[in-house]
Amino acid sequence: MRKHRFYVDQDIILKTTLELPDDVSHQISRVLRLRVADQIYLFNNSGAEFTANIENITRNNTTVLIISSSEATLESPLKINLGQVIGKGEKIDWVIQKATELGIHSITPLYSSRSISQPVQDRAIHKTEHWQKIAIAACSQSWRNIVPIINPPQDINYWVSICSDAHKLILSPEHTSNRIRNLKIPSSVTVLIGPEGGLSDAEIAHALSHQFIPVSLGPRILRTETAGLAAIAILQSMFGDL
Repeated sequence: MRKHRFYVDQDIILKTTLELPDDVSHQISRVLRLRVADQIYLFNNSGAEFTANIENITRNNTTVLIISSSEATLESPLKINLGQVIGKGEKIDWVIQKATELGIHSITPLYSSRSISQPVQDRAIHKTEHWQKIAIAACSQSWRNIVPIINPPQDINYWVSICSDAHKLILSPEHTSNRIRNLKIPSSVTVLIGPEGGLSDAEIAHALSHQFIPVSLGPRILRTETAGLAAIAILQSMFGDL
């Protein structure tokens, strides 16, 4: 039987009833067609997962009884922070979804000199909300109880200058002898991925001047939406929980 999991941005208390948000209620009643007494699971970024039974469903709301909780965490011991330059179309949506499934800690969409998309303040706010929903849905699917941080889109040079990780990587196909497997990464790492046309020489130089280490994923050139996910998978395999 499928495990139905939902994110709610509110406190959850054992042995109490909870009225679910409108969007979750709609999903339960109109999309999934669940019924009274059906069991669901909730998470709220506290790290716990809560088991609940549906007590009441009406046209406008759904209430549940919180019956138990589990503190088991599925979070990786390695905190990976991804800086991904925004590519064409919906590639960034796909990256956020898959990076969340792989256990990413935070994602910052970036604008660079070769970005297809350029910053517009109102649109950036809307996009960030959209990306957050993608991450929440991916957490529901992958059973994560902590939603990764989705930062508002930023200029790449500004982001590079404020990165505080001790280990910072920039993917560079030219550095074929410097592989991730040769690194020693304790508990946190930042990874920078450029756009389809690559980063400019000035952007690369700026990153290197801020202690980003150039690394290669191998002899083949990967697409921007593939490179970040490949790097995350390798890092998780070597230092995380894959």
